[in-house]
Amino acid sequence: GADKYTAWEIMEASGIKDGDNLLSLPNARISGRITAALPYIGSVRVSIQLPDTVNIEVTELEVVYALRDTVDRWWLMTSNGKIVERILGEPDKGIALIQGVRLKDPQISGNAVAADNDEDTVTRGSDRLAVTLNILQYLENNSIIGNVDSVNVEDLSAITVWYDNQYQVKLGDTSQLEYKIRCMYTAIHQLENYRTGVLDISFTTWPDQIGFTPFEEE
Repeated sequence: GADKYTAWEIMEASGIKDGDNLLSLPNARISGRITAALPYIGSVRVSIQLPDTVNIEVTELEVVYALRDTVDRWWLMTSNGKIVERILGEPDKGIALIQGVRLKDPQISGNAVAADNDEDTVTRGSDRLAVTLNILQYLENNSIIGNVDSVNVEDLSAITVWYDNQYQVKLGDTSQLEYKIRCMYTAIHQLENYRTGVLDISFTTWPDQIGFTPFEEE
């Protein structure tokens, strides 16, 4: 299951040494060591094969999202809020940018913690981060990954997603987000590839309907 890491790196991170008693290996602790040392590892399965073999299967995290901390450094995060890497410069094309949330003292392999915006006394950073993680998981559950350019949760009453620089998707407030994203998936796959415009799935302008407004041609 390894792609980003070599088998040697995984073995070293496991802490298993020659001469260890296989019958008393602490599997949960081994898994914890690996995921702590190698942040792109999502899950670990450890099994033994007597008399002298340990099998380690890993699942690596493939989809990551970029967001800034309070001093404008970019970090990569998974949809479950795990910080996996700090990057220099701007994020690569194809990585979705999270707007409206800033990280507070991020640590690699740690959980994301949102900083509060001093100017915003209505919505806490932790609330915006929680909504963000829900959106990312709904996007992944609906196979809308790799094509999302950005997710903007700066205003939780007017959440927007940019899809493939082709559609600006208005999700409105935080109600029915899972259903709205399912509708987003359906609508995008029914539109012709050449169409560009605004998908309104807020259910406010058009109650119980999806609205599509093409961008004006220049």
